Amino acid sequence: MHLWARCLPRGMFDGHQSVLPSPDHLTFHGLTKRLIAGVFELLSKRQRRRLGLSLRDALSRSHLPSNTIYKEKSDAIASVSISEWAATLTVAAFSIRRVINCAKVCTDANPTPLQAALQVLDAYTTLVNALHFYPRAEIDGETACHSRLTPADVRELGNNFFHLACAACLRGDTVAFGRSIDVPNLHRLRELLEVVIPALTHVRHVQELLFESAHQPLKRAIATGNGRDDAWRALERVLQGELASRIALQPSFFKIKAERLNHAGIRAHLRLAKPLWSQPTAQWRCSGGTLLSSYAPEEACSLVRDRWVSTFVPRWRGRATRGDMGRLQVGDCVGVLVLSPPGHATVNVVHGSGATCGVTAYYRAVAFLDDIGGSPAAAVHPLVLIDGSPDMCVDLARFLYLPLFDGVRRALLLHSCRCECMLTPSGTGNSSTN
Repeated sequence: MHLWARCLPRGMFDGHQSVLPSPDHLTFHGLTKRLIAGVFELLSKRQRRRLGLSLRDALSRSHLPSNTIYKEKSDAIASVSISEWAATLTVAAFSIRRVINCAKVCTDANPTPLQAALQVLDAYTTLVNALHFYPRAEIDGETACHSRLTPADVRELGNNFFHLACAACLRGDTVAFGRSIDVPNLHRLRELLEVVIPALTHVRHVQELLFESAHQPLKRAIATGNGRDDAWRALERVLQGELASRIALQPSFFKIKAERLNHAGIRAHLRLAKPLWSQPTAQWRCSGGTLLSSYAPEEACSLVRDRWVSTFVPRWRGRATRGDMGRLQVGDCVGVLVLSPPGHATVNVVHGSGATCGVTAYYRAVAFLDDIGGSPAAAVHPLVLIDGSPDMCVDLARFLYLPLFDGVRRALLLHSCRCECMLTPSGTGNSSTN
């Protein structure tokens, strides 16, 4: 990674060359934190508390280690990991506008200081989404793959962001916001857009998390050594991991039977080894304790009985997991590529060539079960668009059967409060009309 960084042109404004070949630390942990902190600087104490609770509520279903971005007691932004900042950037603009009346979208030429800061945040969110979005036909559909932005389009989005950021920094009433974002990381972002992206076409090829996972075996081996040639010991561990990966790739070449790799100890060792190829994700499976019959609505039970023989008694579960890739719980939202129009009682999940005509639909999980053949599935409520509004609502009257295929992904479901709901540290209190 550092050898590649040394190949960059001389005279570039960057004191840490590893930032450029590892840009996710720059875009999420660096600039995202600065932008969020700048927005908080423009708010009153009461507004900061409401925004902190709004962000906490928005991230409550993310299943991340921490969902606290603002510490009320110390009046400071919390220190969280890259994953938390990535999720925060996704929900930040929506969370601000739903709890602060003066933060609504500005349509005139004279925005308020907060509206000017949110214009910068919106432009940055759009830019980062374009940088990291990597569509796949079987998950996002063929249309999303064809409409993927080119490096020239990403550069244009970057120009728009820098234009808005400069305008906000030059205003006399946004000094606090400008002081927060006018940092060297802002200049490094320009280098990323002008040098790295045109050369490599996509930021995923140099994500820092990939390099970090490759360095972990070295760091662990050195840290656990006895001080006698720890570097050679680390190299031996890397060679052992590479050998394990090659065995998993083609065990017959080493005259090893494939079923021997199912041993628990061997599987644990292979999980720690760095893979030499892109491995498929794990399959969904139902997990967690069995739900009481009172937690499973009668409509969901009827849906299962109508699909199979009436004597089949489903075992309702409260969670579905996918190896180390995450989990689904009751109440979580999922997004999946489906055929349009949807089925009457079953979600028509797209397979194979169906990606050419598929559309993305969203559902909220009610309960999980293993069907009569042992395949994982879920009873879900569909989300439908509200007439005359960009928002969606959960259709509680309809129950659908959703097979948990590979294309099922977890999505964040945010409540559109419109400044009408009560925010408390224990949760959100929705009003009778919202």
